[in-house]
Amino acid sequence: MVGGQEESTKTAAIRRTYQRAIVVPTHSLELIWKNYETFETTTAAAAGSAGGPSSAAAARQFGARVIGEQRPRFQAARMAYRERKRKMEGIDTAALPVPPGKGGPNQQEQVKLWKGFLEYERSNPQRLEAAALTQRVDLAYMQALMCLLHFPEVWYDYARWQAESGKGVEQATLCLVRAVAALPDCLLLHFALADLEEAQGNTAAAKEVYEALVKQLEPPPGVLQQQQQPNGNAEPAAAPQPAGGPIASLPPDQHALVWVQYMRFSRRIESINFARRLFIRARKARCPWQVYVASALMEWRIAQQRDVARKIFEKGLEMHDFATTPEYILEYADFLCSKCLQRETTGCLL
Repeated sequence: MVGGQEESTKTAAIRRTYQRAIVVPTHSLELIWKNYETFETTTAAAAGSAGGPSSAAAARQFGARVIGEQRPRFQAARMAYRERKRKMEGIDTAALPVPPGKGGPNQQEQVKLWKGFLEYERSNPQRLEAAALTQRVDLAYMQALMCLLHFPEVWYDYARWQAESGKGVEQATLCLVRAVAALPDCLLLHFALADLEEAQGNTAAAKEVYEALVKQLEPPPGVLQQQQQPNGNAEPAAAPQPAGGPIASLPPDQHALVWVQYMRFSRRIESINFARRLFIRARKARCPWQVYVASALMEWRIAQQRDVARKIFEKGLEMHDFATTPEYILEYADFLCSKCLQRETTGCLL
């Protein structure tokens, strides 16, 4: 009796293993299915030989029914394998990860093929359960990033999928942490990480992300104080050099974007006063003209401080060479025109 129970347990374990294997799209799927059919047929014959004619008929019916129930799952996996193989055609899985524009003439085609493959996996062609689908898509993204490590949009899509449909926000955060480590000069990924932390209420962590960015744009401690000391020369002091880092090597408009995003975050999370203090920090670091415009418009449109906004514009003209920057002049003129128009409209309404 004990031996019969052990044999039954062994048979059930082998059956579960086969049934798990026949839904995995692999090149050996056909062989696995044939072996599974043989297993069910042999098991039914063995069970039938141990009993009478009625037991043999029941065993054959059971084996046929089990095979019939599993056949659609096998066919779906076979179809998925063929479609996945078609999607993978042309993809060079052995390609080295190189930055965009440095991978040769076929790089963009490879990116397109990989994105099509990821979209296919996310569509759940096998109708897998949530846990199995998460593992499947997670593996697909890891495969793609082995070749597309330097493409920030792939990292961003990976993190967004994790947050919305994958393993949750915690894994999405870890994904973005890996992303900014791989691409430290990509502001998109830094801002995405800060936004995700802020959305979860982790404002301190989000602030750390912005602080790490602006510290690369500020001069090292002590340098600014030395330049602010009077030197007796009529010539103005040279602009302080930033501390340096991947962000510092970006163009000036990207530096401005860092300051502006941080100012908006400070106003949103703390208050307008914190944004003002941050603007003072940006001025000491000789920030680009876009930061002045953003601070002035924040004072005007949000704090309703029109005179403060005007002074910020004028301060930019006094302290920097923005007077010869057409974009800055146009922004200032647009502000003055809007201010006058608002006064005229208010006067007419009164």
